Amino acid sequence: MGIDNRGYRGKVQRHRSIVAQIFGLADSRTGVAEFSPSFVDRVRKMEFPQFMFLPKKPGLFEVDSLLRLDELQSVFTPHLTPTQHSLGDDVLPILRQQFQFLVT
Repeated sequence: MGIDNRGYRGKVQRHRSIVAQIFGLADSRTGVAEFSPSFVDRVRKMEFPQFMFLPKKPGLFEVDSLLRLDELQSVFTPHLTPTQHSLGDDVLPILRQQFQFLVT
């Protein structure tokens, strides 16, 4: 029994990117912590490879935040809004190593 492949022309164009979710560690309006200080301290010490601590930065993060590498999502690139923000040269290798650790 053969498979008819008439609808496929050999090239699939999917403009997608992988994104990681970022969660604030405190309420951005009230500043009330949403996680215990001991947990945040453990994340900062990199005890959890699936999390990356992102410090508060005016204009970018209103509160200290948490990047989750264990829940990456594929999104349609045209739905993303480009910004001029990027990880620093000192942080990017750490993120790559954390991701590599999680997928191996």
